[in-house]
Amino acid sequence: MLDNKKYADFKLGEIFYGGTLLSSRFNKFHEIISMIRVLDEVNNRPWRRNVVSIWCDSKAGATYSVQCYGADNLLSFIAHELSDAFLAKTGGHNSICVEGQNAADVAIDLAWVDDEV
Repeated sequence: MLDNKKYADFKLGEIFYGGTLLSSRFNKFHEIISMIRVLDEVNNRPWRRNVVSIWCDSKAGATYSVQCYGADNLLSFIAHELSDAFLAKTGGHNSICVEGQNAADVAIDLAWVDDEV
C-alpha cells in the first residue's frame, strides 16, 4: 500500500486510470492516489464508465470536479455515490461537483467521517 505522507510533495501529473483522466491543480501525488482509491471503490457500478474526468482543486483541498458523459439523468445519484466513496476511502471531501453534458451541475457539500453522528 502506498504511504501518502511519504510522497506528500511528489508531483505526479495527470494520468488516465481505468478510462478516467485524473488531475489536480498542483498534480499532488496524494490527491491522485485518493481519486484512484475512489474509482476502485466504485469500479463495478454501471455508471462508472460515464465518469470521464476528476479534477482536485489543490488550493481548496479535497474539492473535486467530476465530468460525466452520457449520464445526465444520473448526475445526482453519481454525486452521492462518489461522496460515499470518498467518505469510505479517504475520510471525506470538502465538496464534489458533478457535471454532465446537458444537465445542471450537481453539488454535494462537505462530508467528513468525523462529522457523522
